[in-house]
Amino acid sequence: MQGMERESEISQNRRKRIAIIGSPDLEFYGGTQVSVIESTEILFSMGFDVTVFGSGTYFERRNIDLGEKIRYVKNAFPFDPFSWRTVQKVSRGVSEPLIGMFTSKKIMKVVGDYDGYYFTAPKFIFRSISERIDSRKRVLLANHGTYLEFLSARKGILSRALINLFDSIFLKHASRENTFIHTQNAFQRKHYLERGIPEEKIFLIPQCEVDFSKFSVKNNDDFRVLFLNRLSTDKGAHLIPMISNRCKGINFVVIGGGPLLNQIRSSAGDNVRLTGFLSESDKQRVVEKCDVILNLSSYESLSISSIEGLAAGLRVISKERTSGLSFIAESVEGSVYFAGGSIQEICEMLEKLRREKEADPFNFHELKEGIRKRAEAIFDKNVINRKMEGVFSTVFGSVMKDGDGIPKMPPSISERDDC
Repeated sequence: MQGMERESEISQNRRKRIAIIGSPDLEFYGGTQVSVIESTEILFSMGFDVTVFGSGTYFERRNIDLGEKIRYVKNAFPFDPFSWRTVQKVSRGVSEPLIGMFTSKKIMKVVGDYDGYYFTAPKFIFRSISERIDSRKRVLLANHGTYLEFLSARKGILSRALINLFDSIFLKHASRENTFIHTQNAFQRKHYLERGIPEEKIFLIPQCEVDFSKFSVKNNDDFRVLFLNRLSTDKGAHLIPMISNRCKGINFVVIGGGPLLNQIRSSAGDNVRLTGFLSESDKQRVVEKCDVILNLSSYESLSISSIEGLAAGLRVISKERTSGLSFIAESVEGSVYFAGGSIQEICEMLEKLRREKEADPFNFHELKEGIRKRAEAIFDKNVINRKMEGVFSTVFGSVMKDGDGIPKMPPSISERDDC
């Protein structure tokens, strides 16, 4: 009898276990992976045991070490054809959200039983696990790089039909009683509200890991334009030579690597400096020496690189009105300029800002200071992390067992802080 009581006591006092699922391997190290690492560290600091299940990748930047106490399973589902490196490379990562379409039983065996589940986006792997776990288990569905942005950026009947199809596959699980939604921007939040998800189950937090204290606003002599992103077509890197060749009187700095690196090197003029990947401290110093950051992506749920620019007071010039940048523009007055897809308009905006700096450097610097100050109040890492702690506490922190072993419900919206 004493042994049974001791076992029950250990069960009640053990650290609650959370599984994070749905991100490509952390070595990919894009915006989603940065957010996953940050969420992992927050959950662990709050007293949770955390396991991260990577979904494979076709592109590696570095090895990730989460420490001995956090479990990270790289390429956790090698039996699924959509996770194979060759398939992901040929599809440029498009196959990754399809993992779990045909292997849901095997995936559930790999993941196993946890107290709570955190999914990085609505994908097949979310459906695979959600339909096989106890309906009382807590689930947090995040929206890092979703099909919503990808398909909404492509106008047409087919794209709309695919959104409706994926909604029908995934959102029936998103509406489950113990499932909560973490959205990155207002566009995502509106989408879930229109699909019948109750407002009190949706958290809008633009999660990013940008520590504003590590950036400063510099009053630079030269006008410089920054591109900080992966050098790939989906990030618009192929447009860099066109823009820089039209703006020969402006200096450009390109931070990052990717499949278009050699193409840009051979096509861009002498006014473009390619740095490759930089350490965090070196990257911060280069960002500070610039005045404008280019965002040439066709779709994004947030844009961490743009927020890094804001931390140094840079204004963002965007080719498209993406949902992420629209949210940033609405949140930080005067921070984003939209060119409507036009290369000519991008160049005209750059030339206009260059002239403004040359005409009144003091005022130009003051505007940079104002952008940073407004952005820091919304996007600084410390502000975001406090809000994420509130979300995790609401969704997972109340999963404690009562006398009958039944998980207790989280506090109602009226009982918790607004996150």
